[in-house]
Amino acid sequence: MPKKQHYLLACSLFCLFASNICAEEESVAAQQEIPAQPFQPFTGRVTGSKVRLRTQPSLEAHVVREINNSEVFAIIAEDGDYYSVQPSKETKGFVFRTFVLDNVVEGDRVNVRLFPDIEAPIIGRLNSGDHIKGQLCSTNNKWLEIDAPNSCHFFVAREYVNNIGPVEMLAQMETRRAEGSHHLNAAFLYARSEMQKPFQEIDLDGINRKFETLVNDYSEFSDIVAKASEANSLIQETYGQRKVAFSETNNGAPSDQGRKLAEMGKGLKQNSAEIATIGEAAAATIGLSSVNDKMLVWHPLEESFFHLWAVTNDGKSLEQFYEEEELNATVLSGIVEPYTKPVKNRPGDFILRNENIPVAFLYSTKVNLEHQVGKQVTVVATPRPNNNFAFPAYYVISVE
Repeated sequence: MPKKQHYLLACSLFCLFASNICAEEESVAAQQEIPAQPFQPFTGRVTGSKVRLRTQPSLEAHVVREINNSEVFAIIAEDGDYYSVQPSKETKGFVFRTFVLDNVVEGDRVNVRLFPDIEAPIIGRLNSGDHIKGQLCSTNNKWLEIDAPNSCHFFVAREYVNNIGPVEMLAQMETRRAEGSHHLNAAFLYARSEMQKPFQEIDLDGINRKFETLVNDYSEFSDIVAKASEANSLIQETYGQRKVAFSETNNGAPSDQGRKLAEMGKGLKQNSAEIATIGEAAAATIGLSSVNDKMLVWHPLEESFFHLWAVTNDGKSLEQFYEEEELNATVLSGIVEPYTKPVKNRPGDFILRNENIPVAFLYSTKVNLEHQVGKQVTVVATPRPNNNFAFPAYYVISVE
């Protein structure tokens, strides 16, 4: 082959090789220029039991608490083998009182700690001029208890968390959980009201329907389902003991199971300060005072109506519930008579007659209607379910 042809072939091969190298370098450079995708926050559900929530992304970090299976969190970042978790609204921190004057922080980088002790883990910091709302710590008055600062994050191992949807989903789930908690309380209080009645008047089928509906409607919340199942199981035991007692003594008096039912009321999470003592009220009414005490018997039912109302009025108090009830109240007149027939689901303990014609069933937890028997009265009352009886039922707010 002539030298000229050798030369041209060599040049062609060199150009081809060089172009390939350039193409590879450009490809690598292009790949390097692709920016990393930012982390997308999401709603995460914990998939294990007793999963540890920590103050830092490390096995050596302090354990804040153990998380129950199916708990959900806002996952806001990742750090190695851990996800960064936004604390719940109920999370509290503690700050030394000397750094706070009139709810304003005095000092920079003031430590917020997990519990009221100078050795406690730091979960956030505050700076001079920050406004806070705090209250004296009940166990150590040198510290203020405050809401956890926005900078506070906890950590959970990534392997125990499933992405179940966008981060906005958490707020929807929290709203639904609050609804479920109200319905749980309503079902429990209805059951407690029924169990205070004489045995032959207890509506066990109605109790079962309420708990079955609750379990079916809120099956995604394992804690609500567990509490509902536990409460209903105890109610069935209580009913069985009442049945035996009724057949043996014909009085169906409350048993030890009834007292256990009262204790369970203390364990249910309440959603308003006004009803935080429902459990204590139960201990005073179930088994410890007469089941024929008309006003006490209706207390749990009224509290259940409050919980149903609170589903769409979250954050409002029992007092506000009755204020709204009074705005929509009805004025009735007539003579009050006791209603003593031993029937299930009776919607009141009294009848109001007008010109000798029954016009309404009545009951109250505010007014002692025993004192009005035989009298011509005018009552301010709000409607209640009449349970398919012949005439309407009312809760008496006041007597004029």
